[in-house]
Amino acid sequence: MRTKRNLLAVMAIVMFCCITVWLGAPIQGSQKTYEIHPNVDVSQYHTPQPRAIEAYERLMERYMDLTEINFVTTGRDIESISQTITSIDDRLAQISRRLARIENHLGITKPKPQPQKQLQDQDLQK
Repeated sequence: MRTKRNLLAVMAIVMFCCITVWLGAPIQGSQKTYEIHPNVDVSQYHTPQPRAIEAYERLMERYMDLTEINFVTTGRDIESISQTITSIDDRLAQISRRLARIENHLGITKPKPQPQKQLQDQDLQK
């Protein structure tokens, strides 16, 4: 009977150890995973690309403004040159009329222009 008691005690101890190991595994803890939701505002941090694009757009706006100013200045210059040429043309027309009156008064007749063909023949003879 003693052997049966010893055998029963050993079996109880083994059973107790098995149950302890089986129940102790969750107590030690299994690998846990955590979900992290960061609250970071990305709009505060500019990447270099948008900054470069903004700088390029500002530069193009400045160039367009400068070009527009230069076109306005060129337009004014062209207008003043046009007025000067018109006044020169008017003055030449006055001088031409005056010269025609003087020639008419003195009885000077204009020579008849020679046809181009005759001029070319004269040039070849020389």
